[in-house]
Amino acid sequence: MGIICIHTPSLKTDNERVMLSYDVTVKNDKGNSKRETLWFSISEKYKEYISDEVCDGVVLIMLFYALRGGYNIDSEVPISSRLYYTLTHQFIPQMVLMNPSAYHVELKMNTCVMNWNPNAVATAMSCGIDSLTTYYEYTDDKIPRDLQITHLTFFEQGAHHGGGGRSWEEQDRIYMAQLETAKHFCKEVGKDLIDIRSNLDDFLNRLLWHEYYEHTHTYKNIGIVLLLQKLIKVYYYSATYNLDCFSCSLEDDSAHYEKWMLPNSSTEQTSFFSSNSSRTRIEKIKYLSERPETYGHILVCYREGKNCGICMKCWRTMLEMEVSGVLDLYSTSFNIEEFRNNYENYISEMISRKNRESLMNQIYWYMKNQKLLIPLKCEIRGRIRRIHRWVLQICAKNNS
Repeated sequence: MGIICIHTPSLKTDNERVMLSYDVTVKNDKGNSKRETLWFSISEKYKEYISDEVCDGVVLIMLFYALRGGYNIDSEVPISSRLYYTLTHQFIPQMVLMNPSAYHVELKMNTCVMNWNPNAVATAMSCGIDSLTTYYEYTDDKIPRDLQITHLTFFEQGAHHGGGGRSWEEQDRIYMAQLETAKHFCKEVGKDLIDIRSNLDDFLNRLLWHEYYEHTHTYKNIGIVLLLQKLIKVYYYSATYNLDCFSCSLEDDSAHYEKWMLPNSSTEQTSFFSSNSSRTRIEKIKYLSERPETYGHILVCYREGKNCGICMKCWRTMLEMEVSGVLDLYSTSFNIEEFRNNYENYISEMISRKNRESLMNQIYWYMKNQKLLIPLKCEIRGRIRRIHRWVLQICAKNNS
């Protein structure tokens, strides 16, 4: 097996931001090695909370690649004792059991127990459906006061890179525009926003390989949170799927197994919880629609700094809102007229995807159960598209 080696990090302050940098070396089983620098930029306001004494965050970030690529992980910095135990005796063995092609990763580093006293309760705020639902759920008076959200976070990785294939300038523009939306929301609700910039995706592409965001987002986001263990005692991770959609495949969206992964990624200092109770996506939309303050804040797009209306996340969200009967409430967030002009096309596309995408399947069966009209021509077009996509996949496999 190869080795991923995490070197001792460095901290540097520049222009009211603190740069936390890790050099990481990858050695393959043939002895060839490559070294790259991973950095995170955090407001100087949070410098005293940076947990550079442990390697927990970077281990989590690298773990998916170690499982898939056949690497052990070495570190010059110790790992939190609890995290070491849960990863080596719980998470990794089960992932190998469920993924026969995965490697039984060994963590080769010292362990430690830190004496920190964090007191913040945080969650991500992208202004998407999941994050807004988490925010309102965990600021409700029904939640014990010491578990109510005090801080919101916004991380630069994966989802803010415009869907891939864009220049750094475009990616940066998208990130900054979406960050402004998050800042505006935080100002309105009176919460601190912790934004962390990083070269994470570029770093991983250069050091190892490009991986789909859906496969790695849980690892990356948890890893970044663990950089601030001196501050964050509880972190709510917005769930996309419930346990009825559980899957432990490394070739699937990590959201399918994060309800199990999160407790096995907690440390003595920071506990992770999956949020949103057992609400389905449509139930979340109905929940938010009862809050007028959300009508102008929804941002689900991955292509632009505002909702483009035509990417998959945009039209799927509008379709969910339409079948729920609440789309007109969000006229300042979406171009509703354009969506309705293409409504049958989106219905057809939803049908073509429903057998392989849980959220599309939820829309389809919600419409069926509510006896909402699905035009026959949309059913036919959807099936034709599904068959066409399947044929293209077969041809691609045969040509590879």
